[in-house]
Amino acid sequence: NLLVNDGSGAFTVVSSTARGLPDAMNLIMGVAAGDVDGDGDHDLVFINGIDRRLNLGRNDGAG
Repeated sequence: NLLVNDGSGAFTVVSSTARGLPDAMNLIMGVAAGDVDGDGDHDLVFINGIDRRLNLGRNDGAG
């Protein structure tokens, strides 16, 4: 599952509603977070289990 921290220590599951991520989130094989594009925001890099492609979920900072 992909979880989002609301800032108060609580997390919400957003796997099925995350923008820019594949519909088959339950088939993710691996995920890493880091500032891939150098803009100061954490981005997600993940491998999906369908075609085993490396994907980038870029954080645009809009929430």
